[in-house]
Amino acid sequence: MMPVPAAVEAPPMKAGLLGLVMMVAVAAPAVAEPVGFRYEIMWGGFHAGDLAITRDEQSSTVQTGMSIRTVGLFDRLLRLRFAAEGSSRLAGDAEPVSEYYQTRYRNRYQEHLLRIVFGRDGGPLTVLDEVVESFAPPPEDDEPNPQVPPEIRQGAMDPLTNVAILGRRARAALAGGPTRFRTASFDGRRAYDFEVTVLGARPITIHDREFNTIALKMVLAPV
Repeated sequence: MMPVPAAVEAPPMKAGLLGLVMMVAVAAPAVAEPVGFRYEIMWGGFHAGDLAITRDEQSSTVQTGMSIRTVGLFDRLLRLRFAAEGSSRLAGDAEPVSEYYQTRYRNRYQEHLLRIVFGRDGGPLTVLDEVVESFAPPPEDDEPNPQVPPEIRQGAMDPLTNVAILGRRARAALAGGPTRFRTASFDGRRAYDFEVTVLGARPITIHDREFNTIALKMVLAPV
């Protein structure tokens, strides 16, 4: 496992859009070489949380994991713990295609488990959606998310597969490919697009170590 620390800057949400500036590694991971990425989530100049991504790519599949937790004052307010794992399949030089995606989510009110699987045509199906444990009544204005229509879910990938896709496209942009692109995600409850702009190569130094990264500007737009 090779840790690659970086930072994710999260400005306040406006008009349903969330902007992120994120770094990805310049070099693509070698097959059969698991890698890890650690990020600090900054909000308004404060360290709001930690994010970690693990990735294990074999000849025909990719296993990806992600965890998020709030820290400091943000943890007192939100008490967020989020863990996700997913699998996607590879076919030659084509982009990864989602196979399954599972999340375990915990906040101040409850712990929730969700799992979705993807058919060969890319259409996702929720096979598990349950509250594991409740700690307190949810807020009175807390309403369930509306159902995402099948035509919007069709062709969308899970968020972890899209992390792999945006990394590939970012590296391709440095080689002369498009510097702006969009990915479509479905996480079992919500559908959203990431509008990505590749800002270019950006060397960074962390704890006296240099890392070659690619800076991305990402705008999350709910569908």
